[in-house]
Amino acid sequence: MNVRFNNRFLFGGDKDGSAPFDSTGAFLGDSGIRQIEIAPGIFQDVSVRADVAIKGTNGGSDVMATLDALATALETNDVAGTKATLAGLEAGIGQVAAARVQGGTIVNVLDAVSAAAVSTGTSLATARARIQDVDLVDASTRMALAQRSLEATLQSSAQSFQLSLLTYLR
Repeated sequence: MNVRFNNRFLFGGDKDGSAPFDSTGAFLGDSGIRQIEIAPGIFQDVSVRADVAIKGTNGGSDVMATLDALATALETNDVAGTKATLAGLEAGIGQVAAARVQGGTIVNVLDAVSAAAVSTGTSLATARARIQDVDLVDASTRMALAQRSLEATLQSSAQSFQLSLLTYLR
């Protein structure tokens, strides 16, 4: 439960300075959830709360304590003690499964965001290439012709309005 990735504990919440679980199974992390900005102003959770998934915070089952109780019952051949852990094991399996689903959903969202970023990068590179491939002389000539056409149209319109106004005033 004290796994690290890039100098961060996966199950420690926002705490990276010390391991989230001690040798007795006590949770020393916090309830923070790491987030990253996947688009301007849009944040995505990228961690799962170990205090909920493993320690049963908010009314769940303490998976570590249940496993310790089961190990003790099995070592001492305590049938009643083994049976007593079944409800906790079932609840723990549900909690861990829910955390795995949450983690899988996070991975799916990040994969989709990554694919969108790659697609956008490809589109931008294609657009940049098209812009760079434009013949500057041809584009300038077309722009000058369009500007002359616009000026001629404006001048023609202005003369047409002047004639109409003069005709009206006479």
